[in-house]
Amino acid sequence: LVIRAMVGLAQVLVALGRTDEAKPMAQEIIDFAEAHNDKRSEHFGWHYLADCELILGNCTESLKLYRQSLALAQEIGDKVEISFEVQGVAMSLAGLGEEKLALQLAGAVKGEWERMGMDIHVRFWDALLDRYLGAAKEALGRESSEKEWNKGRDLSFDEAVELALEAGADK
Repeated sequence: LVIRAMVGLAQVLVALGRTDEAKPMAQEIIDFAEAHNDKRSEHFGWHYLADCELILGNCTESLKLYRQSLALAQEIGDKVEISFEVQGVAMSLAGLGEEKLALQLAGAVKGEWERMGMDIHVRFWDALLDRYLGAAKEALGRESSEKEWNKGRDLSFDEAVELALEAGADK
């Protein structure tokens, strides 16, 4: 029960941009979750650490952390969480100047959400998407951005997840 409360509190701290407080709490969640084989909570811990790094503009670090969280989301089989991790990878890639792949992954998530009849909005997350994917679209220009986005929408979601898991493995 305490772990669930910590997960909720860490999420609030991240949403408020209070990364100095959120990071140690996320690490505590990970440590507890690993000790108790709680994959879902562990996934959230890695996700919140990744969010903090993305908020701070540390995209190489956030990419690694989102990929870690993505692997756990896959293990628990939660498609919504998987999609958020793919978006996190996309934003991290955009921040690293890999605009084309970033927009493909983001397009793939949007396509999957439409197939599932979902349209999820979280204010701080939407702001991060605008910040990173907006910059990617600006860098590529409208025509090229739409081409990459549509290329992503044409991917199967499983293909997009595989691309996200492999993205930046060399970084």
